[in-house]
Formats: sequence, structure tokens, C-alpha cells
Amino acid sequence: MAHIDLQVLLQHTFPQNEIDEDQNILERLGKQKVLNLSGLQLNSVVGLERMNELVTLQLQNNLIKDIKDLRLFPTLRCLYLGNNQISNLDGLQDLKLIVLSISNNKLNKLEDGLLSLQPTLNYLMIDGNPVSSLNGIREKLIKQYPKLKRLNNIPVTKIEHYQIRKGLESIPVRNKDIAEENNENESEQQQDQQEQQINKENNEEEQEEEEEEDEDDDEEEENGSTFLG
Repeated sequence: MAHIDLQVLLQHTFPQNEIDEDQNILERLGKQKVLNLSGLQLNSVVGLERMNELVTLQLQNNLIKDIKDLRLFPTLRCLYLGNNQISNLDGLQDLKLIVLSISNNKLNKLEDGLLSLQPTLNYLMIDGNPVSSLNGIREKLIKQYPKLKRLNNIPVTKIEHYQIRKGLESIPVRNKDIAEENNENESEQQQDQQEQQINKENNEEEQEEEEEEDEDDDEEEENGSTFLG
């Protein structure tokens, strides 16, 4: 199919009875947020222009080579292009995509547009492309996209982001944190020791006071006995 005609859009968006009966069907079509045109042997995205409020577009399992016209959809956030014949990502550079699935296409190198996407990207699937086998590809993509959470369905952790951003092979063994924790423990021990010492001194003082009171009582008893005698 050289381009996507109106009837195809309608049939893959609304039930047939709504297409037949709704006089505002074209207006409704233009306001659709989600469209699935997977597996229709499409070789072009020409014809989608009227659906300029799309947020999610599924075009997997087609024959698409050129996606330049997707630049006309600034609201797109989730784009699924797996199993096509796409060799570059021209047309996607200005889209604030969150999800891009372009597995099993013909991307050969990073210069095919993989490093030119917006930094909004959270999920990226490129497995099945020749580029996915390049050495260091994962590190380069993670470094390029600081919000990336999954790459080829493998989670990207905050630790991995940190390692790559800092150019580290592994995270330092939190020496600072360990030292701070040790200092805290030492401080607590010192505080406990001080409290114990204070309590000991207080107990000794109380004991001395009690002994002095007992001595005073004994003296008073002796004096009283002498007086009575």
C-alpha cells in the first residue's frame, strides 16, 4: 500500500456502524490518541496527517522504509515500528518520545539517528538491528539518554546510569558512607560511655549523700541519748 487511505484509518479506528452513522466521524478521527495499523503491508506513513493528535502509534510488521513524515506528529509519545525495513530515524529527532520500539529493522550504525533523539526517552528497543551488536552500544545509549529505564527489555538501573556517567567500571565501595557510619557508631558509643560515666558519678554522689545522712542520724541519736541520760 503506497499510502494510507482514509477508509483504512476509519476501519482501524471505529466500528463500522459508527463509520456509517456518525456525520462527525472525520472530526473524531482527527482527535484520536491511539492508532494501530500493524500488519497491513504498509510501505509508507503518508496519509496519517489528519490524525495530528496521536499519542500512541503502532506500525509493526509492515514494509515501511521512510518515516520522515512522522515529524508532523509532535504529540507522539509512544511509537512502535518493529519488523519493518527502516534504515535511519530521520523524522524522529524533534519528537518527545517516551517509548520507541524499532526492533528488527535495518539500522546499521549509531549515525543512523540513534543518538539524535530527544532526551525524554524512557524505553528503547533496537534488538534485531545490525547496530545492536556493536561494542559498547548499551553504554553509549544509556549515556545519551539519562531518563532511559529499559533498553532491549533489560532494565537500566540508577547505578548503571551513575557508572556510565562517571566513566566508572564499578561503583566506589561507599568509603565515605562507611566512614560516616563508623563515625556515627563511635559517637554513639562515646555518648553511651559518657552517659554511663555520668550515671555512675550520680550514683556515687547519691551513695555518699546517703552515707552522710546516716552518719548525721547516728550522731543525733548519740546526742539525744546523752541528753536524756
